[in-house]
Amino acid sequence: MGERDPELDVYDSQTALNVMLLATLIMAAGALAVIFGAFPALSEDRRGGAILVGSYVALPFLGLAIVQVIQRLRRQSRPVISLRRSGILDVRLSDAPIPWSAITAVRPSKLGGRVRGSILDADREFAKKHDWHRLAVLIGWPGLGRGSVTILAGGTTINGDELHRLCVKYWNQYRKGFA
Repeated sequence: MGERDPELDVYDSQTALNVMLLATLIMAAGALAVIFGAFPALSEDRRGGAILVGSYVALPFLGLAIVQVIQRLRRQSRPVISLRRSGILDVRLSDAPIPWSAITAVRPSKLGGRVRGSILDADREFAKKHDWHRLAVLIGWPGLGRGSVTILAGGTTINGDELHRLCVKYWNQYRKGFA
């Protein structure tokens, strides 16, 4: 990387967002159909009650998912992940960028043998100010400890291997600061 390194912006994938919107709309329509009795055979089935309760429980979550996808579609002109000489920003996690100098290690985030992004380990001081571990524990991401954050490529215009390669490249180049 040279003196005039490009600043890289990664955006949401239009195709992925459209597929997510369509899938959530179909699931919400199915839940509504169950709730309003479109499947009379369910009342005779011994599992019908559980399916009905499941539909009632799922509907609010599907509604929230639809709202989230629509919001992401509306703000698609803004980058989701930004790689800069000064640091990395993933707006899905934080409004503040993580400076490369605050990162102690960059590891691949793997799932099913494939690289999905990067796990960034922050130094203790930075981690105290930005405590992501609660989110990681809540979601259940394996391999994350206190002060680690995962930048995932899913649903964006870049694949996980390329995102991880760029994170390592920028971190190696700029962790000591830049001129």
